[in-house]
Amino acid sequence: MKMKKIVVKEWDYLEGGTIVINGGEETVKVHPNVPRWIVAGNMTRRVNRRTEGPEKAFVLSITDRCNIRCDFCCHPFQDSALPDEDCIRMVTEACAADFDEICVTGGEPYLRRKLIYKLAAICKEHGRLFGSISNGFWAKNREKAFFLAKEMVEHGVARITFSWDPSHGEFISPQTVQNGVDACMEAGIRVCLTGSFKQKDDCHENYGIDVSAYKEYANFAVVNSLVIPAGWGKSLTDLYHSPISEQEAAAFRCPAATTQELVIYAQDGLVQPCCSVNAGYDMPNLRVGDWRNQSVSELLDAQQGDGFFRIIVDGGFKLLYEIIEERAPDLYSQLPAPQACISQCHLCEKLMTIPDAKRIREICDEYLTERLIDKITSNQDVFERLLRLAAVEDQVPLSV
Repeated sequence: MKMKKIVVKEWDYLEGGTIVINGGEETVKVHPNVPRWIVAGNMTRRVNRRTEGPEKAFVLSITDRCNIRCDFCCHPFQDSALPDEDCIRMVTEACAADFDEICVTGGEPYLRRKLIYKLAAICKEHGRLFGSISNGFWAKNREKAFFLAKEMVEHGVARITFSWDPSHGEFISPQTVQNGVDACMEAGIRVCLTGSFKQKDDCHENYGIDVSAYKEYANFAVVNSLVIPAGWGKSLTDLYHSPISEQEAAAFRCPAATTQELVIYAQDGLVQPCCSVNAGYDMPNLRVGDWRNQSVSELLDAQQGDGFFRIIVDGGFKLLYEIIEERAPDLYSQLPAPQACISQCHLCEKLMTIPDAKRIREICDEYLTERLIDKITSNQDVFERLLRLAAVEDQVPLSV
């Protein structure tokens, strides 16, 4: 739900779709058909999040299969897919971990609708929000789209993101996506319409998709971006991008500063800290774990403790470059110029695909370890007191 950055202490959901926060400090309007359990899921995580910090999403790329072939797709169009039993295991574990939402992506995940319903039901049972992304192919028939949207809510799907742009339009008509958006809003799902456009100021409205009736609702959003030269998009020409200034490049920071994702891919146990179009199977050096032999909580710990990830999230790429320059001048001379990249994700891709990418990761881990040791050493008396208290508590009888 779109909300101001205020601390939510209490809320009330009134008839007609009005949410009153903190006794009237803020009022939010959602579509009248949004079920209370979806509102409760979104609001409860705000109540529990008493301090500022990034939201966390657990994302399963349940299939590499897709029924369309976009000219800038970041996926390899392979036939690999996550086994049902592994998806169920990991979603069950994720429900017990510190995630705000559990999501499925692909490929086109709704090619595995039955699996999606199983996973969504698990999340609903555990009081966790379940999200999904789709090209909307299933909404070609308008009447059927409304039936499927209602079915999705009943099974526990709380959010759907429709991905549509002119490249998708070669395979999925704007009317099909219109049907899907209308059906899901009517069913009370949280809906996001996204698109990657090749030219400045292009948008969904230019192709006849009308969402004007939904813009007043907090459970609806439109997110537009520009196609970047990644995946199949590397072969495209004439993509619009405004030049990046040195000042803007110096401020590059991993988007995980606002939303962190732990992403599971089907092949080779791959786990990465994002589902950026630059990531996936093209960037194995960015991996943080292996879902085949690690639990979700172990994978989350590995992500949170990863030196490279922590530095680009907390300190930004400027700090990363300063660390590399100080510790490995020879490696620093090989790094790409940030201002030659069009975004922080583009820069991350370039860093993680240079020949010495593993060395960058090693230096970051060393830096983070040294900082941690310094912090412990400088606060040794505090840690000793905590250890003594812990030892005392361990001796207290269980009956107390």
